[in-house]
Amino acid sequence: MNSEFVDANRTAFDKANRWRILLGYRLKNEMTQKQLAAATGIRQSVLSEYERGKRPVTMAAAEKLAKVLHTKPENLVSRN
Repeated sequence: MNSEFVDANRTAFDKANRWRILLGYRLKNEMTQKQLAAATGIRQSVLSEYERGKRPVTMAAAEKLAKVLHTKPENLVSRN
């Protein structure tokens, strides 16, 4: 058994599907986009764009989202 771990932030799949992580955290916290928007002050239309991969999550938005979704901001933004 290989004991090495792959840094998912460096794989092509992760970079192409980063938006799924936000969606997963939202669903894990049993929140609607409307509820998340109210809790973070981020418009629901913007959250929708984040979740569909149409707009990158900014660090400022990631910080707001992370507080509500009980995670770290770094988990919600892509690393280059």
